[in-house]
Amino acid sequence: MKLLKKRSITFLCICICVIGATHCGKKQEDQSNTARSVEQVMDEQINSEKGNDQKDAKNTENVQNEVEKSNEDDSSDSDIDYDLTQMNSDMVYATIYQLMVDPDDYIGKTFRIKGTYYAAENPNNEEYYHCCIIKDAMACCAQGLEFVWGDGSHAYPDEYPAEDAEIEVQGTLEAYKEKNDDTTYCRLANADMKIIE
Repeated sequence: MKLLKKRSITFLCICICVIGATHCGKKQEDQSNTARSVEQVMDEQINSEKGNDQKDAKNTENVQNEVEKSNEDDSSDSDIDYDLTQMNSDMVYATIYQLMVDPDDYIGKTFRIKGTYYAAENPNNEEYYHCCIIKDAMACCAQGLEFVWGDGSHAYPDEYPAEDAEIEVQGTLEAYKEKNDDTTYCRLANADMKIIE
């Protein structure tokens, strides 16, 4: 009887060790696969950032062609150079990204965009920056475009929508610099804004 009890306990311990070892091995394998996939993603992003000039030129051309096509489709608003409300979310995101990367090509052009409202305070001078935030199709990435509503005389927060409200903004892209800052910023100037309900 003692021998049977001893063998049962030994067998049970061996089973627990085998199950534990197998499970640990699987966890380690999953972690190494995850690490490999993270490394692959990072390598892909680094390679894409280093850039292939031909690919960037082609992407820029595709974005501009899509923008021109959407503008041709909307002939009633001939005063708008880039109507991003007529594009799918990926193209809108790509266009805004391209605008941020190479703003000189877009200065003085009129844009219409749709997104969510966001206000950010500058702690140095207590000014507010008003933005229209645009997300990509997966809603994992976002680009924002600052705008100045009308002549900039609208009072915040009284005259502005609540944060995360859906808005449509139309204005002319301009570049500007803040006092004591060499960075060039872009925004839609003299913009019209309406809340989308």
